[in-house]
Amino acid sequence: MKRIIILIFLLVYIFYSWVVNYSTEPYWQPYDVGWYNILTDSLLQGKLHFLIEPRPELLALKDTYDPIANGPYRLHDISFYKGKYYLYFGVTPALCLYLPYRLIFGIPISEKLSILIFSYGAFIWTALILMLIRKKYFPNLQTWIFISSLLVLGFSNLVPAYLRRPMMYEVAISSGFFFLSGAMFWFCKAFKKEALNFNDLFLGSLFLGLSIGCRQQFALSTILPVFLAVYTLKNGLIKKEHMNKLFFNLFFPLAICLLFLGAYNYLRFENPLHGGHQWQLTGFHPKKTIFFSREFLIPGIYLNLFQPPTFDSTIPYIHMRANLPPSLLPTKLYVVEIISGLFPTVPITLLILISPLLMLLFSRSKLNFNTKFPVVESFIILIPAFLNLSVLTVHIMVTLRYTVDFAPYLILFSCILWFYWNSLFANNLKLRKVINTISLVLATYSIVFGLAFGAEQFFEKMKTQDPIEYSKIDSYIKPIAKVLFRLKS
Repeated sequence: MKRIIILIFLLVYIFYSWVVNYSTEPYWQPYDVGWYNILTDSLLQGKLHFLIEPRPELLALKDTYDPIANGPYRLHDISFYKGKYYLYFGVTPALCLYLPYRLIFGIPISEKLSILIFSYGAFIWTALILMLIRKKYFPNLQTWIFISSLLVLGFSNLVPAYLRRPMMYEVAISSGFFFLSGAMFWFCKAFKKEALNFNDLFLGSLFLGLSIGCRQQFALSTILPVFLAVYTLKNGLIKKEHMNKLFFNLFFPLAICLLFLGAYNYLRFENPLHGGHQWQLTGFHPKKTIFFSREFLIPGIYLNLFQPPTFDSTIPYIHMRANLPPSLLPTKLYVVEIISGLFPTVPITLLILISPLLMLLFSRSKLNFNTKFPVVESFIILIPAFLNLSVLTVHIMVTLRYTVDFAPYLILFSCILWFYWNSLFANNLKLRKVINTISLVLATYSIVFGLAFGAEQFFEKMKTQDPIEYSKIDSYIKPIAKVLFRLKS
């Protein structure tokens, strides 16, 4: 069992490394350095702004934030405030990886490597959560179900799709994924035994605070320690004399991180709540643009959760495309990049929708309720996931890379549901076989789709650089496309 787990971890690492190696390098970022390394240069000089001086033409503009006027002169998607450039993406990656790497090795870390480290580390955290829950609640779970779930977590979490374009955006997102997943692990581990582990609560709070330094909207997840405090007190998990210890470990590290981030923002933009997007130089005017609106809700839900992937005759035959029906298009500015909805893209998550229906269909006499459901662990996973999803559904931009803020956690929860339903049908082998067969099929399709999205960039480059080899591979795996087209129809 341990050897199989190690092999899966190795395969996931190899796949992530392979995908990021064939990534696209957009023109507007100095790819030999990257914006986070430029921020690191500034931090080493004791500055919070970039050491790059704005061009005189930019300073001479009547409206510096006019996207048409500043186009030839700006640093794209960088904040500009009082004559200085700032990185509005979170500072945590610079402090926790870029700066230590520079001090230890004396050279900048590439953004490809940093994103690979954060993404693979996040996968390890989610895998550890699954292992912890299996050991605590499902010790008799069949090995093949657990192995299948690990493969889903590694290959279907939408990480391979964003590894195709490693930039500052993906640095912030992957680091947020890493620290938020770490926070979930430590919080789950704190409740591993009957006696609450305060050290784990401290680490969970710290990781949660660091995640906010990657993705500002993760600040909504500060409600999670509040929930855990209420849950702990309500269920009598600690003695009254340990209440101060509980609150210290749950809130002190988080509070320190929030105070630091507030001071960091104030020193840059004279407001502790301003992260910098209000001063962003980008393709639209930041002061005349509505970033969040209820009008985005319906298209946001459709694109993030329900838009199907595209099937065609080009390897790997499954693709993500922006395809919003005109009837759902908002009247306000709305930016849609490549994306595919969670449920059709990672079908294992359909277990979330199916589970309530199964509860209604089967009487309690047919179900084995001897197995406890991981209630507190589920809340730890789902609270941040749904809070992040709620933000994204009303945001001006919909894009695949943002889905990593919530999708991996709903995938993780789906695997837990599979474990639970397998246990509930322990006394009915026929129904158990049916639910396991359905879940395995959903898991298989999730893995296939994940592999396809990750491999797309590789085949695009091969088609251009080595068309003969591309044609050979196409002829070998063409039957797969035919099967997919039949399934689509």
